[in-house]
Amino acid sequence: MSKIVVNETNNSKKKIIVLGVILILLVVLLIGGSYAFLSITRGSDKQNVIKSGDISMVLDESLSEGINIPKAYPMTDNEGQSQSTVYKFSILNDGDTDNTYELYLVDTEISKGKTRIRDSIIKYRLQKIGNYDRIDYVSNLNAVPNNTEKKVLDSGSLKKKESNTYILQVWMDHTATIDDQGQVFGKRLEIKATQIVK
Repeated sequence: MSKIVVNETNNSKKKIIVLGVILILLVVLLIGGSYAFLSITRGSDKQNVIKSGDISMVLDESLSEGINIPKAYPMTDNEGQSQSTVYKFSILNDGDTDNTYELYLVDTEISKGKTRIRDSIIKYRLQKIGNYDRIDYVSNLNAVPNNTEKKVLDSGSLKKKESNTYILQVWMDHTATIDDQGQVFGKRLEIKATQIVK
């Protein structure tokens, strides 16, 4: 009969190593836990306040009938600017904070079966009568920075209770062809306001 000899020194070394690792982990946990338990956290005595104002921009379109191209036939810039039909409106900052704004000319839905007239042949004149600045320019809608169906007409800032008044004239450019006749112009104004953070 043969005897199996187990090398007890190897097993003893493995047990010592495992016990040593466990002992080290326990010491680390004990020190870390004691530190967390005994450490002091001090909060700030100052208050953090986030203040949000009331943004309220009023687009008053009661001064006119609406954006319209009367007698829609091709005309020169001089003829377009001399037409008596104007669209007058104002923007009022009715909130309790100073605001910036962007004024858009946005496509409206048109009747089924109708064709929207190309923006490239629509001209407009925008006049702004404000507290600090005045603008007066003529452009075609394609020249306005495009945001899909939104055309940015103007942007600016208004202090609380201030307003800007605008006069808009729209006409079909003299470069329009016979193919452009009978098509539909459908636009409305839209305003986007942002609070000025001080």
